[in-house]
Order: sequence, then C-alpha cells, then structure tokens
Amino acid sequence: MLKKKSIIFQLLWAVQQVWQIKLLQVIFKQVMIWKDYKNVSQIDSMSAQNVRSVEEVASAAEHLSKMTESLNTKLESFRT
Repeated sequence: MLKKKSIIFQLLWAVQQVWQIKLLQVIFKQVMIWKDYKNVSQIDSMSAQNVRSVEEVASAAEHLSKMTESLNTKLESFRT
C-alpha cells in the first residue's frame, strides 16, 4: 500500500512539474507577444512621426518654390 502511495505521489509530482513547465511556456509566449505588440506600437508611432515630417518637408518645398518664383519674377525686371 505504501508503495502505491509513493508511485501516486511521484506521478502527481511529475504532472505538477509538467503543468508548471506548460504554464511557464504560456507565460513566455505571452511576454513575447507583448514585446511584439510594443514593437508594432513603436513602429506605428514612428510611422506617424515620419508622416508629419514628410508633410513638413512638402510644405517647406512648396514655400521654397513660391519664393523661387517670386525671386525669378523680380530678377526679370533687371534683364535687358
């Protein structure tokens, strides 16, 4: 009878160890998913910043183009 209890105890202990390993694997996967989510969030934020930067560059280029046109118009008056 004592032998059976010992075997049952060992089996229960082994099952507990397997479940602990499985739980750790699930936790690890969740951590990796969270890290991926944070990376995607960072990429999303960087993309939004890049869009704003491109818009600023486009606005500056348009302003520079208008200034160039204005300068060319003024320089035309000096041509003979």
